[in-house]
Amino acid sequence: MSFRAVITSSEHQAIWSRLILTLSTINQDIKFTIMSNELILWSMNSTDTTMYQVRLKSSFFSEFSFDPSGIVFGEEGLQVIEDLQKQQHTLYSFVMNGRHLSILSRKPEYDNIKEFSLSIDNSTTAPETIINRLHIRVYTESLITKEFSPTFNPVKYDPIVIDLKYKKKFLDVYGAGESLNGEQADPRLLDFFGQVRKQLEEAKFNEGIIDAPRPDELRSEHEINFLSMDSLIWRNAIDLCTNNTEELKLDLTMNKMVITAFTKGIQNMKSNDVLKQAISISNSVSTEDVEHYCLFTTSGSSGTSRKETHSKHAVFKMRDFRNFFSVNQAWKENATVNCWFCSPGDPILFEIDRGDVKLSLVQITDTAGSTVGMAPDLSIHPVLVSPKKPRSPLRSACTNTKAVPNAPRGKELDAANLDAIKTLFVQDIEVSASAVAMAHSPTAASAQLGADENLRSTCSISQEEQHSRDGTPAISSRRISRADTTIAWGAGKEDVLYPGLDYGIPQGMNQPKRRKVGELTHASQNPESQDYGLGPTQQYQPKGIFD
Repeated sequence: MSFRAVITSSEHQAIWSRLILTLSTINQDIKFTIMSNELILWSMNSTDTTMYQVRLKSSFFSEFSFDPSGIVFGEEGLQVIEDLQKQQHTLYSFVMNGRHLSILSRKPEYDNIKEFSLSIDNSTTAPETIINRLHIRVYTESLITKEFSPTFNPVKYDPIVIDLKYKKKFLDVYGAGESLNGEQADPRLLDFFGQVRKQLEEAKFNEGIIDAPRPDELRSEHEINFLSMDSLIWRNAIDLCTNNTEELKLDLTMNKMVITAFTKGIQNMKSNDVLKQAISISNSVSTEDVEHYCLFTTSGSSGTSRKETHSKHAVFKMRDFRNFFSVNQAWKENATVNCWFCSPGDPILFEIDRGDVKLSLVQITDTAGSTVGMAPDLSIHPVLVSPKKPRSPLRSACTNTKAVPNAPRGKELDAANLDAIKTLFVQDIEVSASAVAMAHSPTAASAQLGADENLRSTCSISQEEQHSRDGTPAISSRRISRADTTIAWGAGKEDVLYPGLDYGIPQGMNQPKRRKVGELTHASQNPESQDYGLGPTQQYQPKGIFD
């Protein structure tokens, strides 16, 4: 077997079906390129203005194998290339009808696909009937097997490396160092520079690109702009557009980004009749909501204003971009969309990296707004911005160490203070000498009472947690009554140490009133004398039917 790839995941099967359908909408023919660790699918429209490319790593498939050494028939598609590290790579390319393949890759209406496999056998042992055919095998959960063998034509792979050229220019302009114009670049943007540089080094078709020298002085022909933001922003802009919109305009400034979908109106010059109604729908987004953006700003030109030099825009076709972005809906999670564009009329590059799948779209932009010549006294100021994302104070407070329960909001205690607080417990039975001193000194008692209340409110730790940490069983404490926690001023030493029934009763009260208060206090502490809210003729505990 020269090539074999198997997909068993239902999610990957849906992604594969969506990819083939989108590629077939750009062009009827889809080109395949098989390598040892990835599969490349790409198509280009008839006017060579739009190219869509998909890179599937071998980890995307449940099984992936490629043996170019046994290919005898259809050797027109075999190629051997050498990268800058002097390593040779063998690849095999062919072209086939994408519309037929999209029909065969669809999910059955009332069944699920259990296994979807692709295979090619052009070896010496292959019969003549299966040579130059892509064997498709679909095995469903209802135990039905479907096999198809569409033909393909072997071709040479002619790579279009616009993405590598743009990334190299991007690094030459913005990624020269960690600072630009005296300002420190954001660490997130520096990490992205490292990722782009690694992609250039690992690319197999980087000959003549990565080894190109960096320009000593930036000029107008080195212009490149970069924009990175969440796919949800693009999705909201596309959902607002109607099917009648034909073009999409991206306008980026230092403070705002505007995405405008529009259709140019057509009017009959003789009869002044409107043949096509003009439509325009705009979606404005603040640059604080994007991930990164780099602008090739200029100043010093006498013919352009400061607003024009700091504004970058690109106009491209809406239909192709909508089809490209529809593939991203196969995933449930949002992704980051990276965009590179130069002057009006140059291609614009969109890229979405999903790990095992990388999507890229290249479109020719409209030449409207392009400048033919630049003033000689023009100065270039590249701008790198990575807006800081606001963080919720509640989320930031939860990321720190464990806070003490009932602590004041916004304050936390370190480990040393936490260990000291764990030992602060109120004694149950023993009464220290400070309690006697507080009984004779109202000022000290009030101060100590306030300190105890603050400590109790900020450092409340349960005894069950302390016993669980120590490994000792929890001991049930006695019932704390009001007399144990109330401080009465003017009480004697005996009353503090041995509180009785008259504890807390003023000494100046006459004898009958003191007796009545003592009876009420004794009745409140006796459970049998409590009032359960029933009438005087009702029993406190009614008898049951069997009593």
